[in-house]
Amino acid sequence: SLQVAALVSEQLGAFSSVQLGALTTGAVVGFEPEDVAALGSRQVVGFGTGQLRVLSSDQVGALRSDAFVALSDKQLGALGAEAVKGLAAVQLGAMRSNQVVGLTTSQISGLGSDQVGALSNAALRGLSTVQLRALGSDQVAGFVSDQLRALSSVQVAGLSTRAVAGLGSDQVGALGSAQTLGLVSAQLREMGSDQIAALGESAVRGLSASALGGLGSLQVAALVSEQLGAFSSVQLGALTTGAVVGFEPEDVAALGSR
Repeated sequence: SLQVAALVSEQLGAFSSVQLGALTTGAVVGFEPEDVAALGSRQVVGFGTGQLRVLSSDQVGALRSDAFVALSDKQLGALGAEAVKGLAAVQLGAMRSNQVVGLTTSQISGLGSDQVGALSNAALRGLSTVQLRALGSDQVAGFVSDQLRALSSVQVAGLSTRAVAGLGSDQVGALGSAQTLGLVSAQLREMGSDQIAALGESAVRGLSASALGGLGSLQVAALVSEQLGAFSSVQLGALTTGAVVGFEPEDVAALGSR
């Protein structure tokens, strides 16, 4: 490690991927952030999982974007959960969907809300339901409208109830029918009145009958006339009797023949 520490950035930048992969983990630990920043895409592909596992958050954060996106999903998954916390917004924003599949649930659960908000839409589309379930309420608070609209119904269904409960009214308002179609009754049951009221008419139309069965009277009472007017006969019929009790006269008046 002392000998590697003596190498200057220009020398490390001249290494081939094979030479980089031949270094011991002890030597890699001796890299300064500026040394890591000197590595390009053709070199980092030589990193072994053992080498990547010992990188610190400062070292990982120093990787150039072009070098970071050159890492395979297997290499990405080898990074320590603490090291991933060092990823910068520019690195996360450059991630590809075939890269993000390598993230472990431990890595994902350690990301900050600002890091989650920096993920590209393409990267988000690559997340599995298992990965999405690892996100907590503090993390989903980092999602911006475009990201939420990029999620599929299957991905939305994969979010934990605590994550759904953590969405802000603005975030809920950004959801379309393509996303709310994935909401299940357990998720809807955890949503607050302000969240329910924030759902757009298109989002309301996307709610499945089985999911609507999870709404309570207080949640139904939060629905405005325009939302109820968007309900189909099947959706209306799926509400529990306890939920229907929450209707105000003006809500009933909003219901049409269909």
